[in-house]
Amino acid sequence: MAKTPSQNSARFKLAIAVLIALVAVASALVAAHAAVLAVDADTMDSDGLDAVLNVAAVRSVQAANLYQHYTAYTDYVRYQELGSLLSREYEDQLFGTGNADKDPRVRELLNRREEAYDLASTSQFFFVTRYLNQDGGYDRERELGEAWAESARWVDLDPEAHFAQADQVREQSRSLVGTLIVFAGALWCYTLASIIKHPLRYVPALAGLCTFLAGILLAIRIEGWL
Repeated sequence: MAKTPSQNSARFKLAIAVLIALVAVASALVAAHAAVLAVDADTMDSDGLDAVLNVAAVRSVQAANLYQHYTAYTDYVRYQELGSLLSREYEDQLFGTGNADKDPRVRELLNRREEAYDLASTSQFFFVTRYLNQDGGYDRERELGEAWAESARWVDLDPEAHFAQADQVREQSRSLVGTLIVFAGALWCYTLASIIKHPLRYVPALAGLCTFLAGILLAIRIEGWL
C-alpha cells in the first residue's frame, strides 16, 4: 500500500526531530566535557603557581644555607692562612732563639698558631667539605645543584610543566567549544528542513546530517581518538 504525502511528511518530521535530539545530546556532552577540561586547566595552573612558590621557598632556603656554608668556608681559609703565617713567624723566631720556652714572644706565636688552626678546624663543621676543590676553592654551584636535585625529589619544582599542560588542555577545551558551532549549523539545517514543505527539504536535511557527522568526527579527533 502506497504511503500518502501526509504519512511521508510525518515520518520526515519524526526523523528530523530525532536528529535534532541527537545533536542536542551530542552538544550537551561536548559542552560538559569542555567545561571539565577548562576546570582541569585551572587546576593545573594552580598547581603551577604552587610549584612557583615552592621554587621561591627552596631557592631562599638554599641561598641562606649556602651563605652560611660559604661564610664558614671563608673563616676556615682565613684561619688556615693565619695559622700558616704564624707558623712561619714562629719558626723564624724559634730559629733565632733556639728555645721557645726562653722567649715569651715565641710562646705567644705558638699559642696563636695553635688557636688559628683550632678555629680553622672548628669552621670545617659548618660547611660541607666535599665541595672543596683541589685548588682549595669552594664549589658553590655544585652544592646548589645537588641541593636542588635533592629538594626536587620531595617537592614539586617544575611549574613550567604544569603551565604547559594547562595550556594544552585549555586549547583542547576551546577546540571542543568550536565544535558546538558545527553542531549549531546542523541544527540550523534541520530547522530549515522542518520548515520547508517542498521536496527540496531533503537538501538541508542531508546537509544537516553531514554537518552533524563532521562535528562528531571533529570532536573525536580533538579528543585524540582518531
